[in-house]
Amino acid sequence: MSDTRKLAAEAAASLHAGAEHYRAYVGPSRQYDFMGATQFCLLITLGLREDHKLLDLGCGPLRAGRFLMMYLAPGHYCGI
Repeated sequence: MSDTRKLAAEAAASLHAGAEHYRAYVGPSRQYDFMGATQFCLLITLGLREDHKLLDLGCGPLRAGRFLMMYLAPGHYCGI
């Protein structure tokens, strides 16, 4: 395991996109929270409600999934 995987979120903010850390692996680590919240807001705007079920194919490091798990009813989020 590389040392970058062990970094705290604050320390990972300086990593380049694609680095071996869950915040940087899918894009700029400084935008991890912003992009997850943006994806969540888009789904809400398009009509997602807490009683809906969602299958998240390619959920990766749960950038949006962590917001969706809190919003959707228990058992209504599945990330693969």
